[in-house]
Amino acid sequence: MRNKTRESSKQANLYVLISLSMMTILLIWNATLRVDNFAKRQTELADHSVQAAADEVALLINGYKRSVHIFADDNQAHISRVAEWPQDAGLYVILEKRITTFFPEYFAFTIADNSGTTLLEGFEGLVGPRCQNDIHKFAVSKSQAVYMHHGRADVPPHFDIMAHWGADKQSGNIIFISYKTDTLKRTLANIGVAGHHIYLLRRDDPGLIDLAITGNDESLPVNKRLDPEEMQRISYSVPVPGTLWDIAILPDKSLYADAYSSILVQSLIVFIGFLIISIIMRMLLLNE
Repeated sequence: MRNKTRESSKQANLYVLISLSMMTILLIWNATLRVDNFAKRQTELADHSVQAAADEVALLINGYKRSVHIFADDNQAHISRVAEWPQDAGLYVILEKRITTFFPEYFAFTIADNSGTTLLEGFEGLVGPRCQNDIHKFAVSKSQAVYMHHGRADVPPHFDIMAHWGADKQSGNIIFISYKTDTLKRTLANIGVAGHHIYLLRRDDPGLIDLAITGNDESLPVNKRLDPEEMQRISYSVPVPGTLWDIAILPDKSLYADAYSSILVQSLIVFIGFLIISIIMRMLLLNE
């Protein structure tokens, strides 16, 4: 009788051990598959999100450029009068009203001759030295790569769009309009993916942040720059044509850790539940 009891106990223990081993293998396989699928899905989301953001920003910037060209053509006669009489406040006010109507999000404007010298002296308080330097470069190169200007605390971040005006576009006369970043921010925010941060990074100064969509501006570095560890964590980036920007996406530090922890906890709960069932089954087998 005692031998039979020991034999039954061994068989019950073997049953429990085999069942738990099979369940452990199954749970490990399932957890590994879920982790791989999660990582693959996040990569696909980052790829799609960054490419979509780059396309939308490029479309937005091209739209601004086209609008400035159209405005310059439609208002060529008045711009010419302003250039001829740059100190005439009345002419300046009319031009300002037209620009305000045409570009509600404009920040500052000026006009310049073919050497890049601005003509509205006394009206250019918001056109700083860097903006004027960009105008000189545009006068020489006839092309522009858009980027963000971060100035004084009382001057909001902005970007510049320039176009030639006049009957002869080759003459090089320039109209310059700066824009606030509201529309650009909305465009990027609408494409954002939960758990990921979208950055406009300067291609000519790696790590420098021109604009960030993080959901929490306080999380941005004080120096507006990603550190080497954050640069390594960038999952995907793509350049924006016509600008000095790369759009990059950076996952939360906790994104993968939280997901993996959740999968582990769920697997442990299933294992513990099966362990309890196995113990009950062992007791029933021994009773039998």
